[in-house]
Amino acid sequence: MKLTLFTVIALMLCRVPLASAQNFQVTNAFINPQHRFTVEFSSDTNSYFILNRNSAVANITDAVAMVLGPTGSGRLTDTNAAAGIAFFRVNKVPLTSPLATAGDGIDDVYKLQRPNVFPNPVDPTYATLDYDGDGVSNLREYQRGTDPASAASANVNLYVNSATGSDSNDGITSTPTPWVMGTHGPMLTIQGAISVSVSGDNLVIAAGTYPDALLDPGTRTVTLSPQGTVIVQ
Repeated sequence: MKLTLFTVIALMLCRVPLASAQNFQVTNAFINPQHRFTVEFSSDTNSYFILNRNSAVANITDAVAMVLGPTGSGRLTDTNAAAGIAFFRVNKVPLTSPLATAGDGIDDVYKLQRPNVFPNPVDPTYATLDYDGDGVSNLREYQRGTDPASAASANVNLYVNSATGSDSNDGITSTPTPWVMGTHGPMLTIQGAISVSVSGDNLVIAAGTYPDALLDPGTRTVTLSPQGTVIVQ
């Protein structure tokens, strides 16, 4: 019975059409001594690889493992013990175009490069944790460009511009700047920047008039750095 199950899994895996299929193929598939499905495949260092599984062949999209591509041959192992029939698919993704597979707003490559912070890159709960204990979640450190493994890197400049800003931006850059998960850019209001700040941040405020009747940092301590004449009304 175990042999039959293994044969079904291996056949389905080999038949799945794969993106960027050139020089990419499954070379082996087996159940390891811990009763977990393992697949080996041709690999390269310009890509990373995702193992997806499902109990039905029509929608194999549940990510169970992920790895940066080593040179030559890679390996992925399902985190679940083998039970019943399951279908698997290996996705090859360029490092330059990472996905956010866990749906937590953090790209896969960022996680894979920080295994201490994200020991299981397909688990979204790590985004809400604070690995370095600096009061800033791993997700916010990622968004702010700070190091989630170093409490000394928690703070940033946040930019505010009444002419070009938007409070739907994150304040991380002084001008709209595309990045892998969207666009950085200045905030429209000072209070908007305060609302996404953490204690120790510096708010760089462009010259202009701001409709901020009340500035309330709450329990935060932030620095306001006007760049020219700033009118708050």
